[in-house]
Amino acid sequence: MGIGVVTFATILSIIVQFVANAMLGIHVHAPAPDLAQLPIQTAYQCLVFTLFASFFFFLATWTKSQKISILTLAIYMLLIPNLGGFDLKNLLLLSLDNIYNTSASTMDIMKGQPTDMWLGYTIIVCLWIGFGFFTYHYTKLKQDPKATVPR
Repeated sequence: MGIGVVTFATILSIIVQFVANAMLGIHVHAPAPDLAQLPIQTAYQCLVFTLFASFFFFLATWTKSQKISILTLAIYMLLIPNLGGFDLKNLLLLSLDNIYNTSASTMDIMKGQPTDMWLGYTIIVCLWIGFGFFTYHYTKLKQDPKATVPR
């Protein structure tokens, strides 16, 4: 469902931009040079959304509280600084330059601390898979307390 929402929002924003350009009489003479990167950017956004959603779904499942999950997300994203190295925010910052054209940005975009991105993303994916298996076994054990060993 989340990927559908992101896809819908992307398509809606493209349609609104075309309608706004037509209503305001704005004619774009040059093709967008980064339009070829659109599938990669969309896939990246969907993956990041899925990654964050699943991590905080796991947390909400373990704690049985959506409030704790939302509070943790807010603290992690807004209050805790970039921890560098293999921190997820650091990896996302390092990926921005490779995926998006930030040269025309009107704001300063932080640069991540240099690290091995492949190793970092491998660690993140392994954690994601591990949390997924742990959550699966946790919920299975809660449903059937006698099933301590998967059958």
